[in-house]
Amino acid sequence: VTVSMDNNHIRKPFSWRKASVFIANIRNSCKVLKTSILSYEQAISSLVSASADLILKNKGTLDLFLGDRVFASFGTSTSSFSHATSCARAAQELVSSCEPNFQHPHSINVGMASGDVACGDIGSSTFIRFSVAGEVANLATNIERAGCILGVSLLANSTFHKEI
Repeated sequence: VTVSMDNNHIRKPFSWRKASVFIANIRNSCKVLKTSILSYEQAISSLVSASADLILKNKGTLDLFLGDRVFASFGTSTSSFSHATSCARAAQELVSSCEPNFQHPHSINVGMASGDVACGDIGSSTFIRFSVAGEVANLATNIERAGCILGVSLLANSTFHKEI
């Protein structure tokens, strides 16, 4: 059942879907910020601009920009058997397009996880957005952090690998 929030928007209630979640981050962004706010702004602009284009190009849904992190999902707005493949393609293209803008290799980390996610619109009558929630979304965040520690750009859970 959809609920009308106002005359301009029909709310998509939360539902469960098999999907992939993508969390991208700039490694050591706090060090960049301490060095130069201009360099920090350029790094974030590079990540945000490239990720928005590549997520949409690969049929993903841009969930949120939060500081130097990008949250996206694949297979949530429409069912897709290739959600993991689309997610992996977007992640690989993001790293390839952004890496030349940074001084060190593996400056961009992307954590990816596949599984059952709850997705739909969340918010109030004045602010609403599409989002994903659940263990898979939390797992993607933890995987992205592990990629930072391990020094790798792309890292995913075993379910993600099986989906590809």
